[in-house]
Amino acid sequence: MSPEKNSASFTDQGIPTHQELVIPALQAVASLGGSAESGEIVDYVIEHYPNSESLLEITYPKRPSVAVLPERVAWARSMAKLIGALEQPTRGHVSDYETGRRSTSITRRKGIRESPRPGSRLLPSTTTKEAQ
Repeated sequence: MSPEKNSASFTDQGIPTHQELVIPALQAVASLGGSAESGEIVDYVIEHYPNSESLLEITYPKRPSVAVLPERVAWARSMAKLIGALEQPTRGHVSDYETGRRSTSITRRKGIRESPRPGSRLLPSTTTKEAQ
């Protein structure tokens, strides 16, 4: 890659912004059955995104072994979680909102409640008034 092109912004070089990759990330989760591992989403988007082979050649100047596109897809997945389009029931695994809601309702029917702390494990239901 020429030095002039490498000094241009990633967007000027054709890399989509993470905001532009939110929809492809959501489409990936939907195509993968409503839930997927983080790496599967990145792989799916890269496989189906136009001109991704040449976009994968664009790397960070200070980290020439790291392609920008996969990291932008990961940021898009994070953005989708922030806006509520995806849920992350476990580390490294995301599901679309509806799939997440169905699994939560199944979990509640089986007598398990969610802990009030974000990111903590599910706890067995209790019958005390405090838990109700």
